[in-house]
Amino acid sequence: MRKQSLLTTFMFGSLFIFTNLAYAQNSTPEQNAEAKKNTARQVLGPALVTPPDALTDELSPDDNLPSFDEPIETSASEPIPQIKKKKEYIDPRFRPESRFIEHPNASKGLIKIDKDKIYHYRVKHTDQKNAGSFRLGTYEPLNLINPENTTLTYTSLYGDSAPILLLYDQERQFFQKFGKLAWKFGGGLYLANGHGEFAEPNPDPTAIPPEKFTLFVFPLNVGAIYRLHYFKNQWIVPYVEGGLDAFCFGETRDDDQNPSIGAKLGIAPATHFSLGGSISLGKNANSFLDLDREYGINAVYLTFEYRNYISLSDKFDFSGEALTGGITAEY
Repeated sequence: MRKQSLLTTFMFGSLFIFTNLAYAQNSTPEQNAEAKKNTARQVLGPALVTPPDALTDELSPDDNLPSFDEPIETSASEPIPQIKKKKEYIDPRFRPESRFIEHPNASKGLIKIDKDKIYHYRVKHTDQKNAGSFRLGTYEPLNLINPENTTLTYTSLYGDSAPILLLYDQERQFFQKFGKLAWKFGGGLYLANGHGEFAEPNPDPTAIPPEKFTLFVFPLNVGAIYRLHYFKNQWIVPYVEGGLDAFCFGETRDDDQNPSIGAKLGIAPATHFSLGGSISLGKNANSFLDLDREYGINAVYLTFEYRNYISLSDKFDFSGEALTGGITAEY
């Protein structure tokens, strides 16, 4: 009895499945969908199968579903994350060109590492307030004559000599904001050698008096100088100068007689103005850095100067032009 019941159930189930397949093949897609709905209503109930009207209106079966094959566009304004790289240090030996590198000793004055790995540091110069110069050149007081015998002149007695003028000047700079303005004082030495003249005309025009004369002069000066020094590493520095002078002089002869110009010792006042220029010999050279460190000398210049002396004396006239050259050091 039980076997017959199972056989009957199997036969009816097979017939039901066959009938549904045949109906699905002969029906439209809409009928198939409705049939699936009816089947679902039988199982789940109408409330869980029928969608709300809002959802039905929002997305109908005919609407195209989004395609995920298309690329997703992003906003260009979105920032791209940056990957921070670790700071690199380079070895200048393997670089043919110069490069800036970070170094912990830069704050201590390190400015360069050469190919031999020698460290070069910036050396701070000492304060500079003074200057001194030593020069030598030519000078002749061609207007100097004997006030008691005007036939005896500097040219007739010392014209054949080639005297050298030595000068040393010292500066105290008190203004350095726009150029350099300083008080100046100094001195020098001037020597000339010559022969006297015959008191009576000598029949031999080539004869030379045996007496020898020596004129020595100590020119002293005080004044002011302005240097057109506007830049730190200026190579050429022009300057102008003016001041008062006192020519302390004396004359001697080898036979202990009266001097030819009429005085053994004397002082003649004068004034002068000068134009000159200084050429830097290199402020950053190692030798000059050593001078600054050891002796406080900041800079060394090659100096050339033109000076014009103007006499203020009616008796002894030391007017003349002097051309000198030498060395100037700032410290």
